[in-house]
Amino acid sequence: MVTRVTNLATVLERLSESVTNGTKAPETQRRYYGAVVVVQKLVLGVQQRYHDRIEKKYLPFVDGVIASTIGHNDEATRLRRTETNAERSKALDGNLKAQKITLQAARLYRQQLDSQKATTRDAIAESQRTLSVAINTRDTVNVSLDLLTTMEASQQLFGMIHNMRIPAMVPINSDELRSAFERLTAQMQGS
Repeated sequence: MVTRVTNLATVLERLSESVTNGTKAPETQRRYYGAVVVVQKLVLGVQQRYHDRIEKKYLPFVDGVIASTIGHNDEATRLRRTETNAERSKALDGNLKAQKITLQAARLYRQQLDSQKATTRDAIAESQRTLSVAINTRDTVNVSLDLLTTMEASQQLFGMIHNMRIPAMVPINSDELRSAFERLTAQMQGS
């Protein structure tokens, strides 16, 4: 997932260059700001999954290792006190040294995980704020571009309507109508 986000960030960088230096086409801008939101959501998802993994997998595992090592260390210490066989004593001494090193490493690793958890929590908060701004920016661009598109279309239509002309209308030939009415009127009077 991290690789995908990295690859998408590269694509986003190229789109950014198009918006900044190259084409200012509305669809390019829509794609760019939409992609910013998508990539930011992916980044946030990766961060949240890692944070959850620390909390639900790594820390419980390390706590289990520490508890288990302490238990083994207590048992090895108890066994060592009563052991008289040199070979077994030597094996228990080796176990105690390994347990001490394991315990030190596990505790140090736990501290590192706690630090990473706090850093990741801060990164998540930062990503959530960045995502909110990205969504607002995308929506602002979309509304602005929709307005621009509508304005351009209405101006074009207005120009077409404003310049619309039809041929002049032919006037009524009243001489023909008058004589037709006179003829009909005379016929009606004669009947």
